[in-house]
Amino acid sequence: FGPNEDFDKYPRQLQKDAEVCRNLGVDIVFAPTPSEMYPDGRDNLTTVVPPANYQEKLCGKTRKGHFNGVATVVLKLFNIVSPDKAYFGQKDAQQLVIIRKMAADLNVPVEIVGCPIVRDADGLACSSRNTYLTPESRAKALSLNRALKTAESLYKSGVAQADRLLEEAKKQLHPDIELEYLETMDFETLEPVETVKPNTLIACAVRLDGVRLIDNVIIV
Repeated sequence: FGPNEDFDKYPRQLQKDAEVCRNLGVDIVFAPTPSEMYPDGRDNLTTVVPPANYQEKLCGKTRKGHFNGVATVVLKLFNIVSPDKAYFGQKDAQQLVIIRKMAADLNVPVEIVGCPIVRDADGLACSSRNTYLTPESRAKALSLNRALKTAESLYKSGVAQADRLLEEAKKQLHPDIELEYLETMDFETLEPVETVKPNTLIACAVRLDGVRLIDNVIIV
């Protein structure tokens, strides 16, 4: 979370999450408090800073310093838990790429596993922030997935020019949606892609009725 974001009101449901884990056979839930993770506070903390060409784009353009915090707390968790594998959702694609690079660059002995986006029955990507949406807002938000599917379908039909795919995708967005970004990037390097090919990330972020939503598709 960055300054002026929704940290204080962000949905927290530890007991419900723990119950889900219990029903799935999970043995241990590690849920440290902020004071346990940051005993000297966060203003006096050695910080991991991912390369600028990875973090100062997509979500990083409007969330300055966000991925410094992400990389730092994830590395702390890796050092505390020493996992063999760590699982991160594809919905936060930029985060997934940055964590993979951090683990590789810093020789962290953990396998980073990307998990496919989980969607509700109506196609909306699952997110804690979906609880902020009214039924009317949620109906509008479904156009986000339609936009990405439009780009993906056009690529499968033979269109590879990124600007054309993005132009057609934008036409699918509901008029009330404020587009933050809709871009094509290489899914390993996050470098811009002009000609779409396999392993291209088509990612977008929008704001709708005060709620920020992200979604993406990876071309295969």
